[in-house]
Amino acid sequence: MTGRVDEMLIELDQALQHVSAPCTSADRADRIYEVYAFAQVIAAAAESGAMVVYEDADERPVKELIFRGAPGVLHGGRQFTHAVLSFGDARPVEVHVRVKVRGKVSRANPTS
Repeated sequence: MTGRVDEMLIELDQALQHVSAPCTSADRADRIYEVYAFAQVIAAAAESGAMVVYEDADERPVKELIFRGAPGVLHGGRQFTHAVLSFGDARPVEVHVRVKVRGKVSRANPTS
């Protein structure tokens, strides 16, 4: 598994051109995979002509990425990085990693 993690880290560095991502082979494989998937989305968008800007939680541009250690809320006061993808006149799209999602349950789940 270590070999594949190292391969993902190399691809991660290539996909996130011009920024620093804080992942090492000592990080858990699931965390590295999440950042790897993030990087692949960014790379595909850039190859398709998107303008990519990395921002902190206060929407200021950054060059050094900070990813959450655990899932968190978007407006929780902790610093994190996300990407903003702009395709021409279309509305910008934000890409996040490790966001906590809450949903409403309209009915109780049945128990066995």
